[in-house]
Amino acid sequence: MHAANPEKSYRLNRFLSVLRKKGHRGATSWELIMEAQTAAPGTCASELRTHGYKIDCKRDSEVGGTRIYRYTLLGKE
Repeated sequence: MHAANPEKSYRLNRFLSVLRKKGHRGATSWELIMEAQTAAPGTCASELRTHGYKIDCKRDSEVGGTRIYRYTLLGKE
């Protein structure tokens, strides 16, 4: 997988901005889709991890059969 450079990618910067804003509470997939304007939060998180960002992802809940995941920025290596 090609991972974009977070220092030059507006998409990854938006994603990081939302995670930073949400703090220790983290952001759900839906919040990231809407606020960071990304269609694939998991892919953004994966790209950032390749650049040393520590991003936790846990299953938060399930609504109507849809699993909701929550992403939390833990720091950078």
